[in-house]
Amino acid sequence: MCLVQGKYLRLLQPQQLPALFKSSLTAQLVNSLLTAALTAAAQLPPSSAEDESTESQQQQQQEQGLPAAHAVGLVEGLVGVPRFGMMAMSLSSRDKVALKQLWDAAAAAVDSNLQGRLAAVRPQYRL
Repeated sequence: MCLVQGKYLRLLQPQQLPALFKSSLTAQLVNSLLTAALTAAAQLPPSSAEDESTESQQQQQQEQGLPAAHAVGLVEGLVGVPRFGMMAMSLSSRDKVALKQLWDAAAAAVDSNLQGRLAAVRPQYRL
């Protein structure tokens, strides 16, 4: 996840997601938001050419990135958006495989409280 995504997602409040997206939620948006949130929760490095960044740049990303608790809150908040269920069913098989891997990595990287919260909403994502 790039630093800009982390900063932007920090501005989103999970309880505001239903009002923000109303009826404009798409499967692609669900996939993008979930990928960014789970990547942040798992504290995975970005999967682009940024792999060559220095340790200080990586540390800065972690400091300014999306905190795991907020990322999990976004994952929880998405399920309250109208049309969420239909959009979760519309995710492609390839997207679901990638999201399952990210979900497992995130669940392994967070504390037991956040693991429980992720486990509670996972069935709604059909992963």
